[in-house]
Amino acid sequence: EEIPQQQVVESPIPIAETIVVEDSSSVILDGNVNTTNEKLIEELYSSRLSSEERAIIAKANSSICTVKVERIERTLMVTDHYRGGYSVLGILDGGPYKVAIMLPKIENDVVTTFKKGDTVVADAKIVSWSSGLKIAKLAGTDAREA
Repeated sequence: EEIPQQQVVESPIPIAETIVVEDSSSVILDGNVNTTNEKLIEELYSSRLSSEERAIIAKANSSICTVKVERIERTLMVTDHYRGGYSVLGILDGGPYKVAIMLPKIENDVVTTFKKGDTVVADAKIVSWSSGLKIAKLAGTDAREA
């Protein structure tokens, strides 16, 4: 019995070139990770499956954290006491990671006074991870300017 020779066929679908674009959401892992939340986010960055993400998030505990404000936006797609509230987006604990801290509606008077560049302190816990945006969402309370 004769075994036919393998044929090399060029792919009819062109393979796209990858272009690296730096923007404000890029993260530099420089070892400047000190807090529990930052360590969990570092684990989330390396997770591949949603089950891994859920296991990492399950380890999260509420803790005091700081965020350097990049912007404030309405919190969307929630059904609890965060509905109608705002989220603070910025850099977590002076490290390399960007986060969004949801704050309850009852804190709107305080949250709406925050400006870009302010440092905000809140008691927060990681509740979800956006693998596409590479942003952790935290549920927070007791937000105040540092």
